[in-house]
Amino acid sequence: MKNKGVPNARPPLAVVSDWDGVLGQEDIGAAFWETRKLETEYWTLAKRVQENRGRPSSQVDADLQSHFSAAHGLSLKIMMEKHLAQLHATGHRLHISELEAAADGMTLSPGAKALVDFLKQHPQIRNRVYVNSSAYEPILRKLAGRLGIPAENVFGTPVLSDAAGFVTGIGKVNGGINKMDALAKIVRHSRVPRRNWIVLGDSKGDLPLLPHVAGKRGLAIWFNPTDAITADLHVRPSDRTVVVSSSNLKSVISLVRAAAQSGPSNRAQTLSDAIRGYNRYARRVFGIKPETHRPRMYRVANQELTPAQRRHIRQSREKLRKTAAMHSRMQ
Repeated sequence: MKNKGVPNARPPLAVVSDWDGVLGQEDIGAAFWETRKLETEYWTLAKRVQENRGRPSSQVDADLQSHFSAAHGLSLKIMMEKHLAQLHATGHRLHISELEAAADGMTLSPGAKALVDFLKQHPQIRNRVYVNSSAYEPILRKLAGRLGIPAENVFGTPVLSDAAGFVTGIGKVNGGINKMDALAKIVRHSRVPRRNWIVLGDSKGDLPLLPHVAGKRGLAIWFNPTDAITADLHVRPSDRTVVVSSSNLKSVISLVRAAAQSGPSNRAQTLSDAIRGYNRYARRVFGIKPETHRPRMYRVANQELTPAQRRHIRQSREKLRKTAAMHSRMQ
């Protein structure tokens, strides 16, 4: 019988990460429009969500955060249209180069460079490091380039422009359920099955992506998750889901090492021990309670939302449409 070496027996891995709140410190949309002095209620709420990360918030904040996350895609479109109209009224047209230049003033999260360098040097990962975010794609690609992630590995919300490069709007928002479409493209590009995926996220915009990958026996890492996530999050010891409370992304490296030692059918004990250790700490920090059942938010398979999740998103979008219509009548 031919003896295969241990290195050859280990499967290729791929890593996909959100940007806002994970690889990057700011909410890209909020940070960009703030530099244009066009802060609105939506971006004010985005900043409150960012500032409250990892700290207890009032029920009012939790409700606002839930609404903000569920209606994220529609809000991005409305805000882009509103801001472009405001700029046009002042005689200024937004050029795509202004979006790209804005990346220079934005900040990487502590440990982001060290983590990505480690991933790119890992023999089972190499160039299979991807970004999947709802942020504006021109800014996102410029920021990812600072980490050495190529543009073809970055999936964000496309910004539409005319032949002269002036912004006319945005395409399909790459958030929530739309992140699943991007994941399907990434899977085809990398040729790595979902069971060998490691995904990082922090907010409701990463649903149902993380539960889906965890359900396929990949590794889902919630990095300093928002209150809206931790309020509904229940983790069983056997779940392939990790909650990381840390000020530095270097803390994720040990999880990647443990996952890399796992074979496709026989998970290494070191990974199980690492998951239990991180989740025990997260229960103390976030108040997450262990459960003996699989929670509803984790019952996501075949790239589909549960009926309750679909209903919640429809209701949130309808509320936002009514609010936008009311504001337009008042103007």
